[in-house]
Formats: sequence, structure tokens, C-alpha cells
Amino acid sequence: MDERREKIIRMSEHQFREFVDDQLRAGSAQFLAHQRLLEQNTMLTQQTANNTAEIVEAFGVTKKGLHFFQGVGSLLNRLARWVTPILVAGGALWALFHGHPPRGGE
Repeated sequence: MDERREKIIRMSEHQFREFVDDQLRAGSAQFLAHQRLLEQNTMLTQQTANNTAEIVEAFGVTKKGLHFFQGVGSLLNRLARWVTPILVAGGALWALFHGHPPRGGE
């Protein structure tokens, strides 16, 4: 047997009751300390969750904005691909009709 068991076995009933009461009080105090730490941890976890939710919401808004600009850029790109040759041809025709012929190698 180990020392602690031998010590408990040698105790009188009164000493054993005091020993058990001391152990229960110590366990109760330790339980309360753990409970307080758990409450603090729960509060911090909730704050972290709230902050994370705000960050996720900000990323969602940013993502929507990026999709909007991507759509606008794609539309402008398609529009420029169709309009540019038309404008170049129109400009060349205007220049020819207004006395500005092409100059060759200049």
C-alpha cells in the first residue's frame, strides 16, 4: 500500500470525516475556480465569434463589390472590342471625306 492509504486506514472516524470534509472543500473550491475560468473562456470565445462574424460579413461585402466591378469590366471589354473597329473605320472615312488622305510612310 502507498503512504496515503496507510495514513487513511490509521485515522480515527473523526479524523477521517475531517479529511473527507477537507477534500470535498478543496474539490469544491477547485471546481468553482474552474467554473469561473470556463465562464471567462466562454466570454472570450463569444467575443471572438462576434469579431469573426464581422470580418466574414466585411469579406462578403467586398466579394459582392468585386463581382460588380468584374461584371462592369467584362461589359466594357466586350463593348470596346465591338466599338473600337467601328470608330477606327468611321474616323478613317471622316478623314478621307474631309481632305486628309493617308500619308504613307510618315
